[in-house]
Amino acid sequence: MSKVAVIIPTYKAHDTIKRTLASIYTQTVLKDINVYLAVDGEERGSYDYLLGIFNRLLDINIIYGKENKGPGIARQLGINKSKEPYITFIDADDTFESAYAIEKMLFYMELDPTIVRLISTFYEETANKQTVAHTNDHVWMHGKMFRRTFLDTHKIRFNDTRACEDVGFNRKIDMLENKQQRTQEIQEVTYHWMYRHNSIVRQEDNSYTYREAIIGLADNITDVYNFMVKKGIMKNPTLKHIHLKVHRLLVDQFASMWIMYNHTLYKRKEYAEEVLKGIRKFYKNTYKKIPKDFIKMYETSIVTHKQNEHDLSRVEISLTFKQFK
Repeated sequence: MSKVAVIIPTYKAHDTIKRTLASIYTQTVLKDINVYLAVDGEERGSYDYLLGIFNRLLDINIIYGKENKGPGIARQLGINKSKEPYITFIDADDTFESAYAIEKMLFYMELDPTIVRLISTFYEETANKQTVAHTNDHVWMHGKMFRRTFLDTHKIRFNDTRACEDVGFNRKIDMLENKQQRTQEIQEVTYHWMYRHNSIVRQEDNSYTYREAIIGLADNITDVYNFMVKKGIMKNPTLKHIHLKVHRLLVDQFASMWIMYNHTLYKRKEYAEEVLKGIRKFYKNTYKKIPKDFIKMYETSIVTHKQNEHDLSRVEISLTFKQFK
């Protein structure tokens, strides 16, 4: 049996998918790889032509979702249809950075059974063909490998949101990992996020940045909290160390929403009302469940730290955090 499932969420990617598959074909551990092309609602059979090109080169499975439901559901479809013990993802317009990318990640996963998520460095290509290195990233799916048994044991799944679904997936792992089931960060570069001007996150009107991403973040952090509640963790008095992690996450991400909302007010005010509605929903349904003693003790320091992470010098802060609440 192959060791690694490479899952490719795919939607209208005919112009780039061959390049992505070619980067998989060059992998040094090709015999250990099965490819799952999870087509997100396009016509059944529309990608079958790839079998004629790559069938002798790759173990490739094409799975057609019935409806267009977004990249998270497509990734989950790939997870459900695959069986390999290790899972990695690549978008249908990206490439692995080198022929050794999957071999590097697989090496660490097999070396240490306590590693349930490996995070490598990935390059982001910009419009002017420069590259930005992302290290120790706990947000995107790029350059990561996951141990299937951990995902299955804890029932970690993608939800049906269309923005920041990767945040929700990774934050669940952040909340549950421990010394025996841990994340390993490595500096090696394994993934290349190619620039495409018409991709979802780089639309020219910036609607993703100033609208969808903020609402998606609010929905996904709520999903993380509800996930922890459903598992019975938030009422277990022996797991207070996890309670602290969850409450800290809620404050940290609410502070991010505050900063992002001020960016929206400054750059794209026409989105502000819709964005604020999504954030208020998060505040009412999730944030207010944080114990008052935690808020009193930690909120100010967490928000200050978050502020210091961002360059706000070119953004007009219309609402202070206190006003925002």
